[in-house]
Amino acid sequence: MVLLSPNNIYIGALRLYQCFPVVAPVLLFKNAPHGRFSPSNERKPSRWYESLTVDGTSSWIIMELFSPVALLYVYLTSPASANHQRSNFADPSTLLVSLWVLHYFNRAIISPLRTPSRSRSHISIPLAAAAFNILNGGLNGWWLSARVVKHDGWTNLTFWASICLFISGWMGNIVHDEVLLRIREQANASKGDGEDGKPKYGIPYGYLYHYVSFPNYLCEWVEWTGFALAASIASGWATPIYQSPPWLFVLNEIATMLP
Repeated sequence: MVLLSPNNIYIGALRLYQCFPVVAPVLLFKNAPHGRFSPSNERKPSRWYESLTVDGTSSWIIMELFSPVALLYVYLTSPASANHQRSNFADPSTLLVSLWVLHYFNRAIISPLRTPSRSRSHISIPLAAAAFNILNGGLNGWWLSARVVKHDGWTNLTFWASICLFISGWMGNIVHDEVLLRIREQANASKGDGEDGKPKYGIPYGYLYHYVSFPNYLCEWVEWTGFALAASIASGWATPIYQSPPWLFVLNEIATMLP
C-alpha cells in the first residue's frame, strides 16, 4: 500500500517525534513515577494501577537497549536508500553509529549493572521509554543510512572538533554519574535507609556539581550536540535542523530532562 511506503512511514514517525517536546510542560507539574518518585517509595497505592511496578534495573536495561538495536537494524537494512542498498561502511556515518552504540553500551549495560540498586518504576515508564527509544533509534538509523553523510566529511576539521565535543560530553556524563554511584554505594554500605524504610538520598559534590544541579544531564546534552553537529557538518547541512533526527534528539533530551 502507498500509505505504508517506507517514505510515508518515515515522515509520519518524524512528525510524531517533532511533537515530543510538548511533554515538557507536563513534567513541570507531574513527577514521573520512577526513582525517588516511585509509587513504592512514596505511599501505599490507593488504586490498583498504581501498584503496577517493575524492577528498576532490569526495566532500565531493556528499555534503553531498544535504542541501539533500532538504530543498527534500520541502518543495516537501509530502507531509505535505493533498492535497500546498504550504507558504505567507509563513510563517516559508520563512526557516528559506533559512537551511538558506545554511548548506549555504557548507559544500558555497564551503568545499571554497576549500580547497587534502583527503585522500582511504574510500568508506564519503561513502556514510554521503549517507545521513544525505538522511534529515536529508528529515525536516526534511517537518516544515517540515507547517504546524506558524505565521505569527504573525514577531511573536515570541524567534523572532528564535533566528535571531540561528543567524547568530552560522554566522558563528563560518566564522571558525574560515578559521583552518584559512589553516593549509592556509601548509602548501601551504611545500610542507608531513611525513615520508614525509604531509600536515603545524598547530595553530590565535586566537578560541575559545584555549579549546576545535574551536570550529568548537561554533559549528555553536550555529547549529543556534538553528535548532531558532526552529522550535519558531514552532510553539508543537507537537512534543516527542525527535520534532522540528530538535532531533534538534542531538543527532545533537553525538553524532557530540564523540568
